[in-house]
Amino acid sequence: MDRDYIVGERVGNEGIFIGEVVMRPTQSCCCIMFNVFAAPEDLRNQDNNQRLKLSHEAAANTVAQLRNWHGHDGIYAKSDEDLLNKLSDYRNHGKWIVPSYHINNTLLARAAKKGSLKQSFALQVPTDTPFYMSLSTIPSYPDTMLATSMIDGGTLGFDTQTYKLPVRPVRLKIK
Repeated sequence: MDRDYIVGERVGNEGIFIGEVVMRPTQSCCCIMFNVFAAPEDLRNQDNNQRLKLSHEAAANTVAQLRNWHGHDGIYAKSDEDLLNKLSDYRNHGKWIVPSYHINNTLLARAAKKGSLKQSFALQVPTDTPFYMSLSTIPSYPDTMLATSMIDGGTLGFDTQTYKLPVRPVRLKIK
C-alpha cells in the first residue's frame, strides 16, 4: 500500500509525485484512483541530449518506444479515449504516457515549481516555449491539441501536425 506523497517529491524508482487523478477506463469499470508520477526530465535526443520538440503523433510514438526509461516502459496512447482504453488493461498501469490535458493542467503545471521538478522544464532559455504537449485534442477540432504552459498553467491549442512541443511523460499507478 502506498503512503501519502508530497507534491514534487522524488519517489524511488516511481518518478516525481505530482498528485492523484481519478479515471474511469470503461463504462463497465468503476472509477480508479491513480498516483501520478512525472519523469524527472523531458524527452531528449539520445545523440546530443537536446530536449526534443515533437508533433502530436511523434510524441505518442516516441513514448511508446521507451524501454526501461527511468525504470519503466512506455505505451502508445494518442488521445484521451485511447488512454482510457489502454488503462482498462491493468498491464498498462504504471507505464510512461504522454499526459492528458487534465493531468498537464491540473497536476503537472501546479507542481512544476516544486521539489524535484524545480528548474527541470524548458523555461531557462528565452527561445524555449513554456508550452508542453498533451495527448488531448479539442473534440470539435480533432486536429488541435491542447498544450499547457508550465509557467502559469495557461492553455493554447496547437495544430497536431505542424507544431512541435516538449514532452514530459507521466505514469499512472493505482493508489
